[in-house]
Amino acid sequence: MATRPENWDAVKRLFEDALEQESGQRILFLRKNCADPNIRAEVERLLTEHEQAGTFLSSPAIDGLPLEGKSFVHHQKLATGGLLAGRFRIVRFIAAGGMGEVYEAEDLELHDRVAIKVIRPELLSVPNSVERFKREVHLARKVTHSNVCRVFDLFRHVAEIAGTQDTVFISMELLMASR
Repeated sequence: MATRPENWDAVKRLFEDALEQESGQRILFLRKNCADPNIRAEVERLLTEHEQAGTFLSSPAIDGLPLEGKSFVHHQKLATGGLLAGRFRIVRFIAAGGMGEVYEAEDLELHDRVAIKVIRPELLSVPNSVERFKREVHLARKVTHSNVCRVFDLFRHVAEIAGTQDTVFISMELLMASR
């Protein structure tokens, strides 16, 4: 049974309080502090997803990858109006970070705005890195919480110019900052 919207504050509070408990004590804590079986079931579901995600969301994507001696220079930004994978039209550059660059894009297939995270080419040169990103996307798609950005899919844009590298990117929920 789905949690009713009026119960989300209680779910959030209990989830956060349960996370402060030792892992083995969380279910006992919930039984002791939550009489509503629907709320308790939702918090237990969130705790299970939290444990399954492990450290995925809290560790940088480049941790553990053998990148010594490689510099992280920002590559040329994607051009506004450019098309990725024949589906995503770049609207604007948002930010750059350790894993790559983030853009706002229009999904021409679904007629919706999304965020596109372009993965740095340096990361892709490491053996099995694309497989790692695929696993992380698969895990991230299982996490559903109002405080977590939804990840949709991993794409590859095939380079049109010979000798240039393909672009690998993740499509995800576009979150706009409150003003």
